Amino acid sequence: MQTEENISTIVSEVAGRSDRAAPRRILNHEQLQAHATETGMVLVFIGDLIGAAHVSERRTVSRFADAAEAALSAEVRALADNYRKMIREALPSGRNLAVKTALNRVRVQERFLATLDMADQTEACELLRLSKSNPSATLRRKEERGELIRIDRDGRPFYPLFQFDLEAGQIYPVLRELNRMRPDHWSHIRLCYWLTRPHADFGRAPAELLGRADEEIVDAFRREIEPEIHG
Repeated sequence: MQTEENISTIVSEVAGRSDRAAPRRILNHEQLQAHATETGMVLVFIGDLIGAAHVSERRTVSRFADAAEAALSAEVRALADNYRKMIREALPSGRNLAVKTALNRVRVQERFLATLDMADQTEACELLRLSKSNPSATLRRKEERGELIRIDRDGRPFYPLFQFDLEAGQIYPVLRELNRMRPDHWSHIRLCYWLTRPHADFGRAPAELLGRADEEIVDAFRREIEPEIHG
């Protein structure tokens, strides 16, 4: 407990240099005083509350101290949270950049997939004149042999329609060769993109020529995936 006599001494010492403003009293409640310094520090002084005569004052001061501590803790947490948010927004970390890059890639893929006509498993079996009793097992065998391009969306398998020879009720045979040639870093989505974008060799998308210019498509794909050799 600080006495009234000590408060003046302590306050004057905190003020320090003569060119520094003296702490400003912000609260004066009976045996309780609070002073704010120009540096943002708050000094709280409690008078002599010893004895039975000051029981109620001690309770009041105790509640005030608890409330002040809780309020100060909340302010510090809010300040720290805002500071972290400011740092995140002003100085993106490498991880944030990586996440943004990954999200952009996913969004581009989703926009591309939205342009594709695709059949689900049951529809694919019907297009191939296959039994629809267990479409998952039926198509899995074709997928394992590399005969079919499968795209998963929202946890469900779909099959781009361009690979189906609807007249013959089969997958274009050249798809098996393209899948065999496909490098490990090429996903099915990337292969679909290559097949459905206009190609300089054909003046149109390779997918439009499946079943009619298969050798030319295989040659064009081989050139696409072969690494460039310089020197």
